[in-house]
Amino acid sequence: MRHINFSTKPEARADMPRPMSISVDHPNEMSGATDWDIDFHQIEPGPLQTRLTLFGAEDLQLAHLRMSRMVRQTGSPPKGWMTFGITDTTTIKSWQNQQLERSSLLCFGSRDGFESTSLAGHDGLVISLSERMLQQLSVVYDIDVTRLAGRTQIYAARDNHALLTGLRTLAITALADASDASIDSLQEDLSFGILSFIDTGSEALIHVSPRYRDAVLRRAMSRILASAEEQVSIATICSDEGIPWRTLNRAFRDEFGIGPKTFHTYLRLNRVRFDLAHGSTAQSISDVANRYDFWHMGQFAKDYRSLFGELPSQTLSRAEPRRKNYLI
Repeated sequence: MRHINFSTKPEARADMPRPMSISVDHPNEMSGATDWDIDFHQIEPGPLQTRLTLFGAEDLQLAHLRMSRMVRQTGSPPKGWMTFGITDTTTIKSWQNQQLERSSLLCFGSRDGFESTSLAGHDGLVISLSERMLQQLSVVYDIDVTRLAGRTQIYAARDNHALLTGLRTLAITALADASDASIDSLQEDLSFGILSFIDTGSEALIHVSPRYRDAVLRRAMSRILASAEEQVSIATICSDEGIPWRTLNRAFRDEFGIGPKTFHTYLRLNRVRFDLAHGSTAQSISDVANRYDFWHMGQFAKDYRSLFGELPSQTLSRAEPRRKNYLI
């Protein structure tokens, strides 16, 4: 897979150069290109191809993310910005444990953070607008944005499909070919369009309230993520959290298509893969595998290849070229 060199994060200024596209072997490598605090875990077997296209200006940042496999994402957006997602809902399994309608505007809260499960072929567009500019425009257009501050929310399009589709098309077009002359109008068009969408669709606001299944999933996920460096018995989690095994197993299969034990194994394999790609060149595969409580190397290599479509040695062999190409 071809990699594109870059030496700094995209600068936020009006004379921003052309949009930049990067291809990465692991989505967490994108931390070198953005200010997002985000963690990706591949949960579908097969080679994962990830492509990110970025564009940045003084008050606007655009990101178009495409991933070829099912992935679990958690994290929070950059501070000082109000961030919105316009997604292809056919490739989103859930967002904040909610099923999305045909067209939705996602508001990423810097206070709450977010979690999402994307399906194979995910095609997501993220628009970040500076809080300073939005506050100014909200006064000009008499639109209240105070309710957005720090909150993770979902706005269903309902009767505004055309507006949301138009905003997505405008942003995707800019990512394909942005010119300095159009930056000011692009910022204003996207900002006003999003503010108008939220203002006219205020009654369609969906407040995220977890159901029992979602609460069970969250509690188990928290425990699994906290024990990423060791095997943990699912029976122990059920006992400690007071969750029936059948309920937990059904929740994971509904959300991810796999059981909690497999999910935990995939999580640890993802951590191994990232460490192999970005750790010291002196490290051995067995040392990294042992760090995440994999001790049977034959089974480990088999599981690794089944999930990622390559052997651990192949990941390690690309580590040095990647370090030269990315700031991690």
